[in-house]
Amino acid sequence: MIFHEAGKKTEKAGKPQIRFVGFVDEWEQCKFSELVLIERGGSPRPIDDYITDEPNGLNWVKIGDAPTQGHYITKTVEKIKLEGLPRTRQVQPGDLILSNSMSFGKPYIMAINGCIHDGWLLIRDINNIFDLTFLCHLLGTTQMLEQYKQFAAGSTVNNLNKELVGNTIVSIPAKQEQRVLGKYFEQLDHFITLYQSKYDKLIDMKKAMLEKMFPKDGEAVPEIRFREFSDNWEQHKLGNIANITKLAGFEFTEYIVYSDEGNIIALRGLNVKSGNLVLDDVKYIDNSDFSKLGRSKLYVDDVLFTYVGTIGELAIILENNKFYLAPNVSRIRFEKKYFASFMIQQMGSKSFYDKMIFSLIATSSQPALSMENIRKFVIKVPQNIAEQKAIGQFFSDLNRLITLHQHKLEKLKNLKKAFLEKMFI
Repeated sequence: MIFHEAGKKTEKAGKPQIRFVGFVDEWEQCKFSELVLIERGGSPRPIDDYITDEPNGLNWVKIGDAPTQGHYITKTVEKIKLEGLPRTRQVQPGDLILSNSMSFGKPYIMAINGCIHDGWLLIRDINNIFDLTFLCHLLGTTQMLEQYKQFAAGSTVNNLNKELVGNTIVSIPAKQEQRVLGKYFEQLDHFITLYQSKYDKLIDMKKAMLEKMFPKDGEAVPEIRFREFSDNWEQHKLGNIANITKLAGFEFTEYIVYSDEGNIIALRGLNVKSGNLVLDDVKYIDNSDFSKLGRSKLYVDDVLFTYVGTIGELAIILENNKFYLAPNVSRIRFEKKYFASFMIQQMGSKSFYDKMIFSLIATSSQPALSMENIRKFVIKVPQNIAEQKAIGQFFSDLNRLITLHQHKLEKLKNLKKAFLEKMFI
């Protein structure tokens, strides 16, 4: 696909900022209600009396049936009885439906026959003016959302309705350009869906392996392990194999400098993604004052654990020995025969959280754990440090792969967002 710049976007110019080569005509501005049929959905009540398992029932389209990625509604969880039809709004393949409340102003294309309740608006291209995928993306642009919000601003409930959507002004090119734009964004959606699927599968894989690569209650070995290891695992209280303390903190404002060269990274809170520190809000302290940090000094392989507020966030210091962290985070420093990258994976598993952390939070008057609580955590460890390292490395590699796919996904979403703003008026 080849683009060209069409100049700065203005209402007078009637052209988008970026468009495909070969298209130069101005876009037309029209009142939306003059181009399409817009109708509100309806719901037979009480709805529970109309829900049916009969195969001849009508597909009952709910917000939960909309896909998280993509724009096509291909199935519904529920059906309603045929006698409910006079009290609802029937839709067919090729119709667009627009959410008017919960997921405000989000458009979808019907790929099946069905019925919509009053949380949806039907938009039907009765005059055959639009390319379907172009129209769907047009209705979801920032430009359209801003019009929705502007028209809804004076109402007591921030919902869309037939009149509000109909009063919006849409800018449209010739149908051939619509088709090209629609196809381009459909391909972009395909790649976003593909990477989202890969990312979700990796997340699910990690959850499954966290449950299977650590022993369950009452068992001495995990369900899955590397084939060269066969010894039983040991069970320890965390306080018996690690030094656990609060990070004290001190008033360091006067020591802040603006260069990271040779200086201490001062984190004001714990920001974690996939078990790694995210250094996007840091300050630096003059290295000459490192001695004043006391027990708040952090070193490679120190594990950080939040014990106040959002409890159970974990990170490990991997990069260097010059970190300082503010209070409300505990530091766990393991004995040398225990591999920190292994320990953090077990402590980050759902089963560990449910058994060791959630039960303590639930019985506490405030969302906080004491250092004594943390020292009582029970952790299971392979006797062979080589097995610890193998498991730790496996999850470190998996986390890197998850982060890689997450970055690719974010880039594609940002690309789509930018092009929606520049390729539509």
